[in-house]
Amino acid sequence: MKVILLKEVKGLGRAGDVKAVRDGYGQNFLIARGLARAATALVLREAESVKGQRAAHDAKEEERFRRMADALQKTPLTFTMKVSEKGHAFGSVTASDIQTALAREGFALDRHWIALPEPLKTTGAHTIDIAFPKHVTASITVTVNTLIE
Repeated sequence: MKVILLKEVKGLGRAGDVKAVRDGYGQNFLIARGLARAATALVLREAESVKGQRAAHDAKEEERFRRMADALQKTPLTFTMKVSEKGHAFGSVTASDIQTALAREGFALDRHWIALPEPLKTTGAHTIDIAFPKHVTASITVTVNTLIE
């Protein structure tokens, strides 16, 4: 029997895929659990329509992320960190700090998109990568200045 997957099924496919499966597996497992529908002509036409809408939505999202990435690359960030007279830093600049600073500039980002392996504890200019969904990336410059206590 042919089924169209409504959700991702490990080892079988992703949502929207049309798969040929054994009758028992299709009826008793996939359809019974709401993971798939029988692939009738009507369901296949609906699936193609949804697939087209999803592709258009994905293209819009990718374009939105590309525009945001271009604008981000033109937006340098500056932080001031307190440092003792001996050069020891009091605190650090984290991904959350960068997210907050970008939000003040008008960019709504998920903190997890900021590729910061560890907090910034040194002064100077740092290049930070931002990994958006849809395989869009951007690099921003974060400058950390000192304030001697």
